[in-house]
Amino acid sequence: MDLKEIDIANQNSNRHPWEQARVKVIRSLLNRIIDADKELLVLDIGSGDMYVAGELLNHYPKAEFICIDTGYGQMGIQSNNSLTTFSTLDEFKRSTNKKVDVVLLLDVIEHIEDETGFLQNLLKEEYITPETSFVITVPAFQSLFSAHDRYLGHYRRYTIYSLQDRLNNAGLTTVKSNYFFFSLLLPRKWQQRRENTNETAFKGLGQWRGGNFVTTIVKTILFIDFKIGQLVSMIGIKLPGLSLYCICRKPA
Repeated sequence: MDLKEIDIANQNSNRHPWEQARVKVIRSLLNRIIDADKELLVLDIGSGDMYVAGELLNHYPKAEFICIDTGYGQMGIQSNNSLTTFSTLDEFKRSTNKKVDVVLLLDVIEHIEDETGFLQNLLKEEYITPETSFVITVPAFQSLFSAHDRYLGHYRRYTIYSLQDRLNNAGLTTVKSNYFFFSLLLPRKWQQRRENTNETAFKGLGQWRGGNFVTTIVKTILFIDFKIGQLVSMIGIKLPGLSLYCICRKPA
C-alpha cells in the first residue's frame, strides 16, 4: 500500500483483496526465479507499509528483505533478523557489501519522472549483478489514467511495449512480461469516469469494507484471473489487464 493511504488503512485492518491477490501474483513470479530454500537478499524499493515484504517473509524464511522508501523519513534505520528499512538507497549502500538477488519495484516506477535514468543509475551499483532478477509491476494503459493516479503521484501508466522499451533503454533485458487482472478493467473504467467527474470520488485501498468471506472470494477470483492470463500467454495471447508485470535482468 502506498504510504499516502496509510491513514485511511488504519481505519480498517482488512486488506484490500487486490493487495492480497497481488502478493500471490508476486509469489508466483518469484517461485519461477528463486529457490525458497536458499538464503537470498531481496531489495524492495518503494516498499510502502511493508505489507508485501512481511507476507513474502512467511514463504521465504531464509530471505533477508531490505525495504527502501523515502516516506519512512525520520524513522531512520530499523531492523529485525529478516527485515531492514532504509529511507534511501544510499543508506543501504553504505550499510553492506552484499550482492542483491532480487529487486522488487512493485508499482513504483510510475512515480518517477525519469524512470529510465533511475534504472540506469541503479544498474551501475555494485550490489546489482547479472544474476540479480528484477520483478517490476506497473499500472496498465494510459487511457485509464485518472484522479487516483494524480493523487498517488503517478506520471504515467504503461503498455507492455512502452514498459519494455523503457526497460531496454535503461539496460535491462526482459525475461517475461504480461498483463494481469483482466477482470478489473471494466470496473476501473467505470470508476475512472466517476473520479474524473469528482476528484474526491475515488476510494483508496484502505477504504475496503468487504468482510472476510467477500474478501476471500474476490482475492481468489483475481488470482484465477492471473493464472488464466498466464495460461493463454503460453499460446501467444496476451489478455489486457489493469496491471502489468515484467521480470528482467541486467545483461552479463
